[in-house]
Amino acid sequence: MAPPILLEAQILVQGFGQNINLSSHERHQGGWRSPRAEIGKVRGGWAAAISGRTFWPLSYGDMGVSDVHRMAARDNAALCIAMWRAHSLGVERFNGCVACAGTPPRLYPNVVTADPEVDPRDQMASVAERAEQVSGTFFVKDSYRALALDNFGFEPMFEACWIHRSASLAAGATWLNWRPVTGVEEAGAWETVWSGGADEPALFLPAFLATPGVTMLAGWADGAIKAGCIVTATGAVAGLSNVFGDALEVISAVATTFSGFDLVGYENGDLLEAALEAGFLKAGDLVVWKRL
Repeated sequence: MAPPILLEAQILVQGFGQNINLSSHERHQGGWRSPRAEIGKVRGGWAAAISGRTFWPLSYGDMGVSDVHRMAARDNAALCIAMWRAHSLGVERFNGCVACAGTPPRLYPNVVTADPEVDPRDQMASVAERAEQVSGTFFVKDSYRALALDNFGFEPMFEACWIHRSASLAAGATWLNWRPVTGVEEAGAWETVWSGGADEPALFLPAFLATPGVTMLAGWADGAIKAGCIVTATGAVAGLSNVFGDALEVISAVATTFSGFDLVGYENGDLLEAALEAGFLKAGDLVVWKRL
């Protein structure tokens, strides 16, 4: 049986721009998604801060945004929407962006750019206006690396590559016992391992686990969770995120569980290298911005 599709979020983000499809060429042009969270804990090599970089508004048409890039970005926006809604927060749309109507859960952005057809200058103006109305830190996921938000008091937090793995590639072997997380107790155990035992309020609430199209996968051995990830199924792609444990093991498990889906996401640093080793290809760039 095919995994359910993240329908509500898919409808929200697919209302933007043109219809997109994976051609045979696009299936080999790049794309998995970042571990641990959507804003990223700046640890090790996977959430490197940017320094000395210049950002400027671009015409998305001039950027040559690929269909794979669009699909990866929209799947990731769908993940953010699912997380916001699981925390009883509303979702708003403006100028090709989706936004959290309230303070987002930790590690998740306030705004995500989803539509590459909208003029980045209009998006920047809308984001800046919205940020002015919020006290505290404000995060923006610039899905197409097109916003010059440093002109509005933001600073880049990290950059990454969108990545893509064709469904035509064979899945590798796995040694763990993989299955979806079910129930609050298992979700709590999964989050404890994912967070490294950090003493934080629960992020992955029962409402998130119950969202159609969202799967929390866990790899078990000796009665304990050893590895895991989150998978979001939107249309023809499945987005991989929040990876922990052996990255190659996780990729093989997802490719097996979601056979028939192209896998997408974003990554950088050592985990980008692991993803490329497992058959992912680069599909475009993104930046996460913050304003204190």
